[in-house]
Order: sequence, then C-alpha cells, then structure tokens
Amino acid sequence: MKRAALILFHMAAALSLVLFLAAIGAWWWGRSAELEVMRRTQQSSHFLTVSRGELRLVAFHRLNLLPPRPPRMLGWTCDVSSAFDPRADARGLFPKARPPVAGFFFGRLKTEDDDLTWILLPMAFVVPVFAILPLAAGARRVRRRRRAWRLQGGRCIACGYDLRSSPVRCPECGHASSQPAAASA
Repeated sequence: MKRAALILFHMAAALSLVLFLAAIGAWWWGRSAELEVMRRTQQSSHFLTVSRGELRLVAFHRLNLLPPRPPRMLGWTCDVSSAFDPRADARGLFPKARPPVAGFFFGRLKTEDDDLTWILLPMAFVVPVFAILPLAAGARRVRRRRRAWRLQGGRCIACGYDLRSSPVRCPECGHASSQPAAASA
C-alpha cells in the first residue's frame, strides 16, 4: 500500500510539474494575448482563459432547449486573440457582485434561460499552487540522497557527524546509529 501511495505521489508530482510549466507559459504569453480553451456541448460551454495575468474559468449552461448548435461549434477548441481585461468584463457582467479583491472574483448570473458562473484567479496564485508537489518530491529526493550518502560514509544520518569513533550513538545529537555496532574481539 505504501508503495502504491508513493507511485501515485510521484505521478501527481509529474503531472503538477507539467501543469506548472504550462501555467508559466500561458502566463507569459497571456500578458499580450488572450489564450482560450473551450469545450462546447449542446447545453453547456466551459472556458479556460488566460489574459493579462488572470485565469478566467467560465461555465455557461443553457437551461431551456433552444435551437441546437451546429456540429462544427461543438467539442474542444483553442483560440488566441488580443488581450482583454477580465476584471472589467466581470464588473460589466456582474454589476451587483462584489468587485475583484486582489485578483480573485466569483460571480454567478442565473436567468430563466441561462446559468453563468465566472471565477477569476490571479496567475501569481495559480502558478505556485502547481509548484507545491514537484517541490515536495524534489525535497524528498534530496533528503533521501543525503541520508544514503551519510549512511554510506559512516556518518550520523541526522546531523552528519563522523561516527567512526562511536558507532552506537552520535555524540553530537544523540541519534542512535542504524548501523550494527562492530563486534569486539
């Protein structure tokens, strides 16, 4: 079970690293352009947009069956266009909502026919979130390598003190040695 959890952790860290790098690229490119990924079905549309340092997540649901969309408008699409200000759009679409605070915004507009949900997140928040797992995996790897190096060199695994003169317990930190004591002859 522990091995399976470790494998899942490393897979999640690898995926998070890919998302981290993609977020940095989108953030950089989104400074001067709008990057948008959309998924449309007959009754809903979902948008993920990066523009001017903001990540915009939009869910739009058609509550009443209106005339169906043509098949060419359905599915996944990507688009690059000129940059826009998502905060200004949020203020225009949701005049009664609280204004964005530090780049964070949540707005919901429900009418008889439609249901619209907007979430704005600053990319300066999104990018570090994706960096947490890769950093934890890297720190774990460094600790394990340092521990193996100290153990191989006859040093205390806790503080690195040379244990050749006292192989049972570290005189520096008191940590018990994981190496068996040499038999006295």
